[in-house]
Amino acid sequence: MVSIQTFLIPPQQSLPEVYACMGTDQLQKLFITAEHFESVYAIWSDDIPLKINELNIAVIIQDDHQQLIGFEQWGLDLWGCYLSALNSYIKSGFTYGEAMYGIDPKLICFEKNGKSSIEVILKYDPLHVKKTITSFILEERDFLQHLMNGASNFYTLMNKYKIHTSKKTMSFLSETIELLKQTYSKEL
Repeated sequence: MVSIQTFLIPPQQSLPEVYACMGTDQLQKLFITAEHFESVYAIWSDDIPLKINELNIAVIIQDDHQQLIGFEQWGLDLWGCYLSALNSYIKSGFTYGEAMYGIDPKLICFEKNGKSSIEVILKYDPLHVKKTITSFILEERDFLQHLMNGASNFYTLMNKYKIHTSKKTMSFLSETIELLKQTYSKEL
């Protein structure tokens, strides 16, 4: 079973320590999960209101206890990258979708693999197809549901604390959820 977790860096955490971190266990010691954001939000709330692209986050995808992809991004809406790839995947008829991932030239790809599986591929850039960073195959429906729930939960939390998320992103999220509902005829 797939799990997707979003982590946020607390304001007192040093970036060099985070950069040296490897794996979910270490991240859990240095970051707070999005669900525990409220516990440190009071520290931030006195400052100038934050925008979504000013948060330091990590999104970790695991299958059982094996980490499949872990990516930290500073000052970038990482969930927006996933949504963009997912949206293009759905619009292609659940065949292939891709999006730029992170600030370095990386590409995340979702590709149909068999009747009910999806392959997730992270590459260095679209011009160097053979330079794959990681790839893994998951049950499509389970992965897509977890991905949408993770994005939806993250943006809902940010809106709850009035951390600015663009209307375009929120509209994109709603459109993608609606497309998935139409496909699976099941509320996500």
